[in-house]
Amino acid sequence: MSYTYKISAQNIGGERVIGTIPSEVAVYWLENHYNDFEEYYFSEGRDYDSDGRWNHIPEEYRLKFDHWYENNDIFHGDDCEFSDSQWIEVCAVEGNEQKNIYGERIYQDVVEIKHKKLKSKNTNVMEDLNPEMRQKLYPDHGDPELHVVYGKRVFKGSWDFETFTIDHKFDAAKLTAITETWAEEKVIAGFMYEDKHIKSEGCTDGIHKWDRAWIEDYLLD
Repeated sequence: MSYTYKISAQNIGGERVIGTIPSEVAVYWLENHYNDFEEYYFSEGRDYDSDGRWNHIPEEYRLKFDHWYENNDIFHGDDCEFSDSQWIEVCAVEGNEQKNIYGERIYQDVVEIKHKKLKSKNTNVMEDLNPEMRQKLYPDHGDPELHVVYGKRVFKGSWDFETFTIDHKFDAAKLTAITETWAEEKVIAGFMYEDKHIKSEGCTDGIHKWDRAWIEDYLLD
């Protein structure tokens, strides 16, 4: 007999990136317009016309990407935050009635588990940088070529994961959250159940809460 399940993670998360900008651009913003950087970073269709919001920014210090999420050469994900106050819901796909009249899958709640009760396995992309990128950010000698920029758009909602089928009823002790470090946070990138890798399908029913972005500046004198 087989059993099919689906996991959703609750309730705060969002789209996150870790990217880079040239160090001379980073220094300009940190020294001149640090409080405006977040607004500028998330601006869509930045206006550089003579009477535009950003016309005072010299061309050589303007960001070259149009949308904040394009600055993702180190990390890009749409994930639920992994923290003690949050939880996952594990649901069973019901028998033969797997879809309702709207064509949506039908699920039956099995268990709710706080994140703090989950086993987890973590990776840190900033510790696993390739040698070329590491030298550009943290050179052995001289000034860095690039600086790191963190950006996230936070939602309250639900993050769904692929359905998975096993030959026994769900056992929470066999579930491991696959997490990744993002700044001071950890996010859920997927799950492992025994030997099955359960991938994220992103956010559903999300409500936009706020945006946050900053330049990593600890290398500056």
